[in-house]
Amino acid sequence: MNAMARFLAIGYLLCFLSCEPNETFIVVEVVQNPDAVGVTKLRVSARLNSQADMGSRDFIVQEFTQYLDRISLELPKGTMGQIQVTLKGFDKTGCLVSSRVSDVIEITGPGRYDLTISLAKAVEAQTCLVTVCMAGNGSGSIIFEDSGIRCPAQCVCGTNPTEINCSGLCSHEYPKSMLKVTLRAVPNVKSYFAGWSDPCPDPVTCNVSANPGSKITAAFAQKVCDDSGWCWEYPLPLLTSNYGVFALTNNNVWVVGLRGTILHWDGFVWSDRNINTAMPGQNLPDLRGVWSYGQDVWAVGAAGKILRALDVMGVFKEYPSGDNTGSALNAIWGSDPNHIWAVGDAGTILYWNGGPNWIPQDSNTRKNLSGVWGSNNNVWAVGDMGTILRWDGNDWKTLVQTSNTIENLSGVWGSDPNNIWAVGNMGTILNSNVYAKELDLMPALPSASADI
Repeated sequence: MNAMARFLAIGYLLCFLSCEPNETFIVVEVVQNPDAVGVTKLRVSARLNSQADMGSRDFIVQEFTQYLDRISLELPKGTMGQIQVTLKGFDKTGCLVSSRVSDVIEITGPGRYDLTISLAKAVEAQTCLVTVCMAGNGSGSIIFEDSGIRCPAQCVCGTNPTEINCSGLCSHEYPKSMLKVTLRAVPNVKSYFAGWSDPCPDPVTCNVSANPGSKITAAFAQKVCDDSGWCWEYPLPLLTSNYGVFALTNNNVWVVGLRGTILHWDGFVWSDRNINTAMPGQNLPDLRGVWSYGQDVWAVGAAGKILRALDVMGVFKEYPSGDNTGSALNAIWGSDPNHIWAVGDAGTILYWNGGPNWIPQDSNTRKNLSGVWGSNNNVWAVGDMGTILRWDGNDWKTLVQTSNTIENLSGVWGSDPNNIWAVGNMGTILNSNVYAKELDLMPALPSASADI
């Protein structure tokens, strides 16, 4: 009996001596047929009543002798019914070379049930394992998207090709040379996904073929967090600034910033959306505002640039602004896909109604505008020198409001037309809690002397 066989036998004896009386386990005695050679990995799985998969376990062997002794397969408590055990043998490249399905055995209650399985040369179409390993000081898991199988965080590959320290769920079987197996990285709360090993350049998903030896490493790193729980969310310092954020849901968040930066959070990882294809041969503009409705995403920025993507995975394309001044656009908001407002420098206000172009609006001011928000037919824009504008569905010009401050205002938001907030320089906070009346100056906190 070789070392691995002795290890497995010891594992069986420990369970036999220590398992509770009400536990159910199957003891499988494995015999190798001379036709099945080159096995370095065994996969044992059980199926209940021809339907429910009871899970699988992988055993790594260095030498496969005629008798592997016994493997103990523990079943969930309360298991009753007909059980079939499948034994598969894989070679050092991870491809199937032998397999055998046991006869049906009837599980009538807790206790030990014995099986003897003789490995035979595989007769079905050859399949290979795609194996996922983890690296780094962070934690996470990998999802095989076609099957929904999730690899646990503790799966680690060793230096030897046969050393994979994880459960069977970290390798999945596919027809040999299957052209596309899609893997997705899911970091844990205080970790981020740092990348794949070759040949996976995509920052979010990995597409590999089920060829012999398909083994991918996924790296996770710890986030930098303070004691209050705030963490540096995007993986590494980019030496750039981010200026705008919009969250449609907790798994659909957009961030824009310096030199065309567009980042998207899908609930698992942040991904960088390159806009070079939208503006080939141009210097990428700073982007200052972003807004999304379902799959429709808009970003605005310097020199009146407006970009749009029609789905979260799509390519951003440049849209004409309709404004010949080229004024920078600083913020964007919409009530639905056909009613969208963008505001910017020199009193610029643009309106989108679903047509081919954005429509310039008369704002009745030359002050720079930095924020916009609305509720149904009421839209507010704020900007320099305490400027606050309101549109009621017909006009901006006659509803200029007094803000009681000369500080520059940078943002506006609200829960409804009766509760609106605006913020700005020197800790300025304004609030209106009475519909259609002026925004009143709120007393700043002692520490709130910085620009907001």
